[in-house]
Amino acid sequence: MGVTPAPSTASDRARHASPPAPALSAAEPAWPEGDRSNRHSDQPARCVLVVGMGDQQRGDRGVGMELMHCLSHLDWPAGVLFCPADASVPARAEDFARVILLDAVDGPNGPGALYRVDPEALLDHSIGGAEAGVGLLTLMSPPVRRRLEIFGIQPQSTGWGEGLSGEVVASLPLLVPYLRAMILRAAAEATQIQ
Repeated sequence: MGVTPAPSTASDRARHASPPAPALSAAEPAWPEGDRSNRHSDQPARCVLVVGMGDQQRGDRGVGMELMHCLSHLDWPAGVLFCPADASVPARAEDFARVILLDAVDGPNGPGALYRVDPEALLDHSIGGAEAGVGLLTLMSPPVRRRLEIFGIQPQSTGWGEGLSGEVVASLPLLVPYLRAMILRAAAEATQIQ
């Protein structure tokens, strides 16, 4: 269905990691409550929007939100912004050169495995919105979907209840640096395009 396992070993990640990032500025956290306006109005366009998806009341289905929160506390170049998925994301995504969605995705490997998911393949194989991000994808314009990357983490438990499973929590220290490298690469590519 367009689900590709991401590199799982340090040597695999090193082969796929981006070149060293440009000098970083202070962290750009998630939008403060009530202020979701353009925070870099002096820039022609924003670089990367990172969207955390998931239901934190459904166990590991909240892993996208947890990763977004972990990543948002790191230092990022200007133009890298984080937000939880909501109805405003499709319109907001129009202003970004790249969009990255973080979500729980079922795949062939065990809990905590990371996948890169092709958005168009996900839409093509949807059976009425069974996948968590399909509803949001259908609201995004084709140009945004061409600038979109989806990273999915294999859940262990998706039943009702707060908190991630031990297997998924144990994978976070490996996932955060890899996703950081992917976001920095997307930001560098977006800056070159502008």
